[in-house]
Parts: sequence; C-alpha cells; structure tokens
Amino acid sequence: MSVRACYFIVHDDGTFRRLAKKRFFRILQPRDGDTHPEFKAQRIKYAEINVDFDGRRPLAVQSAYFGHLKFDDNGCLDEAEQERFEQLMIQTWPSPTGILQPRVAHIHTARARQQIEREFSWQPEPALRDQLYDAALHNRLVGGCRH
Repeated sequence: MSVRACYFIVHDDGTFRRLAKKRFFRILQPRDGDTHPEFKAQRIKYAEINVDFDGRRPLAVQSAYFGHLKFDDNGCLDEAEQERFEQLMIQTWPSPTGILQPRVAHIHTARARQQIEREFSWQPEPALRDQLYDAALHNRLVGGCRH
C-alpha cells in the first residue's frame, strides 16, 4: 500500500482545480525568476489530500491539510510568511534531546499548532471537503460548486 498526495487550489466561490505535484512544489520552492501572475497580490487557499492506494486503486483518504499561500505584488510566494510558517512547523516537533520538561514541551508545541491553525489554515464546509476528497479519489481535475 502507498500514499499519494493530491494538491488543489480552492477558489473563494467554492470551485477548485487540481495542480500537478511538480507545479505545486515549483510554487513552494521557486527557481530564480519564477512568478505566478495568476496569484498576484493574493492569499490563496489550497488543499493537500493524501490518498491510500493499493497498487493503482485508490482506497481512502488518509489525511488532509487545508492551508493558505500568500503572494506579493509580482506573483512571487511571500518568503517572509512562508518562513514564519516553517518556523512554527519546526516548533511543533517534539524536542529530540528532552531539554524541555514534558509539560513545558507540550505547551510549547500546542501553542505553535494553534498559531498555525489560526494564521495558516482554513476549514472547508463539509460539502466542499467531501467534493475535494471525491476528486482526489477519482483523479478529477476540477470541481466544486459556486455559491
């Protein structure tokens, strides 16, 4: 069994379109001069849906993350916001050396997780979530319904 991620850009009207994994990571890790004019000066929503596969057959959605990506006026990923997100993610990792007492470490990681939820995540309505899961399971490129 394997797990594969599907990535979707989710528009404010409830529609979405799938992005190829390669394109999604080109957005997150741009090369020199890479811009995305379609996202210029926007904060866009995305969904990462992880699907369990048995060979080539999708079985079920294993997990999902719903986040935001912010772009500057030139269509480049906002590096400061991305760095802030990455620093918070690192803070959610347990202390490998046990420097912090367990209770203090738990409070520290819980605060970082709450901050990520507040500043960098979003939760879709159940109907939209189900449509995203269905699209990931059935390899659909677009979907959703306009409000």
